[in-house]
Amino acid sequence: MEGESRWACPSCGARRLALEELPNIGALGAQPLSDLIGMGDPIDRPLPGIVCLNCGRQWPSPEAVWAEAEGAAPPGPDDSR
Repeated sequence: MEGESRWACPSCGARRLALEELPNIGALGAQPLSDLIGMGDPIDRPLPGIVCLNCGRQWPSPEAVWAEAEGAAPPGPDDSR
C-alpha cells in the first residue's frame, strides 16, 4: 500500500505515520541570489515531529511515539525487520 509506514500509530493503529515537515517561509521572501552567496535567512528550524496521516495525532519526537506505544521499543541500528 502506498503511504504505509513501518510502524503503527499508537492511537488508531493505522500504519500512516509520517514526518511533519515544517514550511520554509523566509522573512524576506524568495531571494535566490542571496541564498547562493549564503546571505539568506538563517536556518534555525526545530526537527520535524511525527504525525499520523489517518487520525491527525501529533508527537514532538519519535521518542514520544515509543513512550506512548505499549511494549514498543525504538528500533536499534541493527534492526532489519
